Amino acid sequence: MSNPRHEQWNNIAIGIGAVCLLLIAVSEAIGFATPSMRHVLVGGVFVSGTIMWIVQSRKNCPHCGKKFGLTLRLLRPYDCKKCGRDIREGAD
Repeated sequence: MSNPRHEQWNNIAIGIGAVCLLLIAVSEAIGFATPSMRHVLVGGVFVSGTIMWIVQSRKNCPHCGKKFGLTLRLLRPYDCKKCGRDIREGAD
């Protein structure tokens, strides 16, 4: 079961990222974008991604209880490093 606090932080991060991307698109479309505005909005996207990465790193494997951690999982993103099982909840 997911932690409601983690879900709340993920929703906040998604909202920040979506608003920043929307503002970048609109400002570029109407020609109102300045370099400093772009930097601030891209920084917002970076912050939202960082929040989601940290929240994900605090979750535990539902099978063995090991924290996911801040490791990069490109080739096998859903495999626990300790037990090797699928870390998605309800994946049994």
